[in-house]
Amino acid sequence: MSSYVSGYYDIRASIVARMRAEATQELRAIESEAAQLKAQHDAEVSRRQALQAGYLSAEGESSKRAEEEQISARTKQQSIEEEADLLLTQAAARIEAMEDVPEKEGLLSALEDMQQSVERFGVTTSNIEHIREMVRETIPAALMRIHQAQEKERIEQELRDRVLVKSTVADQSIDFVSIKVDTQHKKAQKRPWDLFVSRVRDMAAAQDEFGGFGAQEMLEEIESVAPGMQNIFMMQNEDTVAQWEEEAAAFTASMEQTKAQQSELYASYLRVHRIYGEAFALPLLSEQEGISRITGEMSRIEDLIVERRKREYLETSFREVFEAHGLTFESMFAGDQTLHIEFAVDEESGVRVSRSDSGAFEMVFLGKSAGTSVSSDQRRRVCEKAKKFCDLMPAISADLEARGILFDQRILLEAQEEAIAFETAEHAQRRTVTKAKAMTMN
Repeated sequence: MSSYVSGYYDIRASIVARMRAEATQELRAIESEAAQLKAQHDAEVSRRQALQAGYLSAEGESSKRAEEEQISARTKQQSIEEEADLLLTQAAARIEAMEDVPEKEGLLSALEDMQQSVERFGVTTSNIEHIREMVRETIPAALMRIHQAQEKERIEQELRDRVLVKSTVADQSIDFVSIKVDTQHKKAQKRPWDLFVSRVRDMAAAQDEFGGFGAQEMLEEIESVAPGMQNIFMMQNEDTVAQWEEEAAAFTASMEQTKAQQSELYASYLRVHRIYGEAFALPLLSEQEGISRITGEMSRIEDLIVERRKREYLETSFREVFEAHGLTFESMFAGDQTLHIEFAVDEESGVRVSRSDSGAFEMVFLGKSAGTSVSSDQRRRVCEKAKKFCDLMPAISADLEARGILFDQRILLEAQEEAIAFETAEHAQRRTVTKAKAMTMN
């Protein structure tokens, strides 16, 4: 028999599998709750959109007032703040995309005034109306005026060019459209060739995102197509452009579906992190992280839950088995990767059980000394108690094994007077403080 045991422990696979199933079920319940909350939120958004649509008719005015009275001031404020943020972002993007024209500076100045108003006073009923007017009326009207001016200049320039060509090459008039202003204006945005070129240009702009369609190469080829060959070129390449458009639409739909899945997954992750993030000291991932990264973090959290359950199971099992064999629990100290549990046999002896997450295990029978020295008589008494404790080891090992805690590569040292470890009063004081901390934590 021995007063010192070390080696490696493991928990039976079936018990760990059960812990894994419980952790998985626990996370699924949290994810399900997150999904339900999101569904409720989406339903509320849909309901409000339906109500808003009803508000557009005279019959919906009374129901609108009744509904608005039921919506809290906080919810309405949050709604207009989100709307203001979206509208200001849209306005900034549209103005920034404008060419350097006189109206751009004035729009930028008006936008800056609105942003300062929001920063100073928050989003109010007054400034949200000004923001809406700017995005929905002022900017579109400005863009329309700019477009009309540019279109007028383009048509006039084309007319000047065509008049010049017609006056010098009269017999080639079949290659040109009529130079009448009204006819040219009607056809400027509706010519099949213009629409075809616009479609190819859109595909070329999206080529890097959707893949190597070859649209950029077709655009370069278009530059050399003579007017008389435009219809033939369109017929030859219509199927190709249509295929690009179908692939682009499919890609866009796939991206939208992926975004929806990522949004739902991130909502679940947020709820899981709120529950376990602080306990496991986990940083919060950004919503911009990919699905695989978020899924991997969820799996890691599940692993951490399983490890925590294993530690709790070991702690409970050791404590219950030792107490069943007459030892009294004294204290417990948990570090980052280790756990120390101390039991008292009587006033002058005890047992310390130490284990780590790596599976290392150590159990030591200890003597207790009130002073700095140990008498030979005391050492003899403690050695006798160690030998008696050794007689309990087979039963203790059997009880732990019955709970699924298995040991391997054990090193056993027999109880000998000169090998008995003693703790001084200083150690006892430290143990008292540790015990007090453990009780406070529990």
